[in-house]
Amino acid sequence: MFRWQIKEALSRFIPDIDLSPGYRPEDAAQELPPHDNKCAACNYGDILNILEAAAESLNQQPVIIGDPGCLAMVAERLDAKYAIGSAVGVADGMSKAGVEQRAVAIFGDSSFFHTSLPAICNAVYNRSDIVMVVIDNGAAVTSGFQPTPGVGLDALGRAAPMLNIAEIARACGVKQVHTVGPDDLDTALGPLFKIVLSRHDLTLIVVRTVCNRTD
Repeated sequence: MFRWQIKEALSRFIPDIDLSPGYRPEDAAQELPPHDNKCAACNYGDILNILEAAAESLNQQPVIIGDPGCLAMVAERLDAKYAIGSAVGVADGMSKAGVEQRAVAIFGDSSFFHTSLPAICNAVYNRSDIVMVVIDNGAAVTSGFQPTPGVGLDALGRAAPMLNIAEIARACGVKQVHTVGPDDLDTALGPLFKIVLSRHDLTLIVVRTVCNRTD
């Protein structure tokens, strides 16, 4: 909240309150704290570029639904973004609601383990044809860089069971599961997207990447 908002709210309750100096909405930008964009080198945008290029080569314009978190870096390029773990459910709902374009859900490894699994099971059960893209950078970056269950470490840095996203997806019933490593993004991801978008079955792609955050 900005100080002008607090002043405005207090003035409704105490009309004659003295709140000098006069904070104004037009001065809000001056009150913003300094912010360094430590995520400027994030490669989420590169992955989205590859997806869009593959879709364009097929004359497709998929509906792209994302989760909060690192996808905030490309939020203006998403067609929908709701809550953590919602991308798969929203994409599945859109596909069932008659949206003509292919629905693509993009979310992180943290979202996958946190709340996406029920929606994935539901997509399998309802014979959905959406594309699910898990961008696996090995951490819950925007909430503190905690490791996810796929890393093999707990939040205190101790050894922990390492869960495999692709294996879990298959166990949930997803038949088409693919994994692309960080060294293959430029060569393998585009052709894979083209193949997946050309088919009409439920698919999950794990894109393993490295976080380039500078702090």
